[in-house]
Formats: sequence, C-alpha cells, structure tokens
Amino acid sequence: MVARILRTGLLVACVLGVLMTVDAYAQTGAIRGTVVDEQGQGVAGVQVVIAFRGGVNREFKSETADDGDFIRVGLQSGNYDVSFSKENHQPFEITGIRVRVGDPLDLGDVLLPSISEEMQAAAKMQELNAEIMVEFEAGIAAAQVEDYRGAIAAFDKSSRSTPSLPRRISTRVLLTASWERPRRPRRPTGRRSS
Repeated sequence: MVARILRTGLLVACVLGVLMTVDAYAQTGAIRGTVVDEQGQGVAGVQVVIAFRGGVNREFKSETADDGDFIRVGLQSGNYDVSFSKENHQPFEITGIRVRVGDPLDLGDVLLPSISEEMQAAAKMQELNAEIMVEFEAGIAAAQVEDYRGAIAAFDKSSRSTPSLPRRISTRVLLTASWERPRRPRRPTGRRSS
C-alpha cells in the first residue's frame, strides 16, 4: 500500500514537472537556422554566439551540427545579435534580431564563405609585416639615441624576417635609412678652371 502511494506521488510529481517545463518553454523564444558555404552545403562546427542586447548583456554559445543546423531555445524576448565564426571562413554577424515568445525565429540559410588561399596568405603577410615593423622601429629608436650596435642587431633581426632581401644588403639599407650619414668633403679633381 505504501509503495503504491509512493509510485502515485512520484507519477504526479513527474507530470507536474513536465507541465511546468512546457509552460516555461512557451514563455521563451528560440533562434534556429542553417550555416552553409558557397555551394549550399552545411558547414559543421561553426561557433554561433547569440548575444542579448537589452539591459543586461548575455551571451549564449552554440555550435552547428554536421549538416550545419543550429537551434538555441530558452531565449527571453528582446533584441539579439548573432555572430558566426569558424577557422578559414569569413566571420559573419546579424544584428538587431527580434526574438518573440513562442515559435522559434528561423534565420534560414546563413552564408559563411571560405577564405581563399590568397586571403590566408595575405593575412599571414600582414602579421609578418607587423613583426618586421616592430623590429625596424626598434632599430630606428636605437640609432636615434646613438646605440648603433643595438640598431644593427634590431635591423639584422628585421632583415632575417624578410626572406626576399639578402642579409648584408638589407642591413646596410635599413641602417643607412635610419639616420643621415655625414657627407664627405669633395676632393679636388685636379683640373683647374681658366
């Protein structure tokens, strides 16, 4: 008898829990969509960040499934920004999305184009140029305070990062570019003007 009462009480508690969950779900919204590439194929593993922009900023993170689909439930109504990012793809952001209580907001297909090899090479070149510039500026600063050994060391380090310039030539060019050398007096040519 006691076991029967306990089972009945447990069943009632489970039913109430399910009903309360359904009620709570009905008071929130959701965002869903599919991230695709240039060929219309789903992109797996895309980081989806859904940021609430109302009063208190909150971020909800998700990741796309193998077919590129994503869904985030339990969002309170309000304005959201949704950003998509993955390595070797151009990041994308949708701002000012309005989520309402009830049915999920379907973003449909979201295009996340791949970054070409040329763009990847250009990004690496920008990083390399920034590193070279730091060393070059350190060399100029050392030369300006007449620390020529430090300047040469910095220029050498900078030139080693520049594979297209021979080491000796680039160091001389960089070193002479950082300050003006004193001019030598002209030698007489031996010809006299009459």
